[in-house]
Amino acid sequence: MVDGKRKNFTDADDALLLKQIIADEPYTGGYGKVMERWQEVADTLNASDEFSRDNLTAKTAQNRFNLLLGKCIMTWLLKCALY
Repeated sequence: MVDGKRKNFTDADDALLLKQIIADEPYTGGYGKVMERWQEVADTLNASDEFSRDNLTAKTAQNRFNLLLGKCIMTWLLKCALY
């Protein structure tokens, strides 16, 4: 970002990211192709008028997905531990 301000993902951005990951399946890229597939996800979202972030990179998309997945797993584990 040019202004140096950090921009957080919105819930809508997260939903768009997850939908695009389901469509593109970047995690199924073969050896040496995974980041190319994540770049396809980022390029598609960058072209979308609905996506509020600018200049999403492949690495940022991958990191955000991993964070969301980690939160989901932790929530599930905590719920299972309570029963």
